[in-house]
Amino acid sequence: GTAWAQDPDQGSGPIHAEVDRTALSTGETLLLTITASSTSILDAPRPQMPHLQGFNVVGTSTSSQISIINGATTSQVIYLYQLQPYEVGSLIIEPITLTLGGQTYSTQPIAVQVSQGSSAPAAASAPSNGQPAVTSEELSGQDLFVEALVDNPAPYVGEQVVHTFRFYTAANSWEQPQYQPPAFTGFWSEPQPDQQEYRAQAGRRIYRVTELRTILFPSVVGPVTIEPARLVIPGGFFSRGQTLQTKPVELNVQPLPPGAPDGFAGAVGQFSLEATMDATSGEVQEPLTWRVTRSGRGNLNAAPNPAWPEIDGWRSFESEATLHTEVRDGELVGTRTYERLLVPSVQGEHMLPALQYAYFDPATGQYQVIHTEPIVVSIAAGDPGPAGYQVPATGIQGAGGGQAANGDPG
Repeated sequence: GTAWAQDPDQGSGPIHAEVDRTALSTGETLLLTITASSTSILDAPRPQMPHLQGFNVVGTSTSSQISIINGATTSQVIYLYQLQPYEVGSLIIEPITLTLGGQTYSTQPIAVQVSQGSSAPAAASAPSNGQPAVTSEELSGQDLFVEALVDNPAPYVGEQVVHTFRFYTAANSWEQPQYQPPAFTGFWSEPQPDQQEYRAQAGRRIYRVTELRTILFPSVVGPVTIEPARLVIPGGFFSRGQTLQTKPVELNVQPLPPGAPDGFAGAVGQFSLEATMDATSGEVQEPLTWRVTRSGRGNLNAAPNPAWPEIDGWRSFESEATLHTEVRDGELVGTRTYERLLVPSVQGEHMLPALQYAYFDPATGQYQVIHTEPIVVSIAAGDPGPAGYQVPATGIQGAGGGQAANGDPG
């Protein structure tokens, strides 16, 4: 089971490989030992591994030693591969190469005879979200493979799309890969920090799959191309560094249908609207807070603000809006809360009008209009003081006798 880098009559070379057995079943493992030697202690010798067709790598380890004999220095690194075959018949471990001093050395191929074992192959495991394990249709036994896809290739403009990057590996990696996402030109993007990891079986090989997801909202209509995603794998003891690249992802973004209701400003998703007052009674020139909360699913960052009506007998001052979002069941959800200071100038019973908000629901393909409930506020006579209510010096700007300018305070 031993294959040397050089012919026997040339003596031992700087690399050799051997296996502890040359016949086994699919339910057993063999140990591949690679010994690489060099006269330099500055750079450890790093062999190049071939594609191990028919084997899964189920364990690895390395050890090294440096010896000095009569002034001669030798650096030796031993690499151990624990391999489990998944194919039967005569399998070949292709030559392993080592480049030293500008010269390349290779081991001889090693033949291993594999019979069918009694144990069943390991079952694939589902992702942590409970979904079944998935594999690419293009996966055909490679050690490493990447792909990118979207869950909806024909969304409406403004509708959520999930871009998924998958990294399949059937061999252990000794260096941390670096993910380089696309630029996502033409989209609002919300990268998700959490990643899914699971095992999947394809071509009788077990792959460890890592998923990275980005939530997208297309902002342009028509054909859009998401550029390839890249995964940079640094070189290690067993392999040179390499960069894997996905194919571009093509989408055809649909325009919103005609027939938008009055007041529609481009909101896409599913929303609800609620309005409250911090008190339903007060005095003239005593400020009250009108709080409006928009909740739902969609791009709450870009969704337009409600249209604020003018209210006779009140001055209004716009305050900051607060936004909270999270990913729930793969969708971006959250709330945006607006606060307006209202200062009454007339006593009596007042009714704050209902607010209206129009949006397009991509799930139904229809426009929707939602309303808040009107709010009755009782205002008693009060002492306005020499100058009435003064706006605190916090950057809030008054709107005179009408409403504040309608903008995005957030």
